[in-house]
Amino acid sequence: MITPLILGILTREIIEKKHGIKKFIELKPYFSTITLTGLYILLYLIFASKAKLVIAQYGYIITITHSYIILWNNNLHAHNT
Repeated sequence: MITPLILGILTREIIEKKHGIKKFIELKPYFSTITLTGLYILLYLIFASKAKLVIAQYGYIITITHSYIILWNNNLHAHNT
């Protein structure tokens, strides 16, 4: 959690020093897209590196996924009421 924070601060400082605050504000909307894309790539790499384990123990994955869906559904309904 510390590394992304530090990298984010460094990125902001570098962009502001090289191009100014106006350029940073112009680029700011793209950061969420870049972050999400990086997250998807990271998740893909994690699951790809553990593919044999996931296939060998698919029962655990189904149980965890089922529990997650129930928790997510309860959380969604709690916020909508």
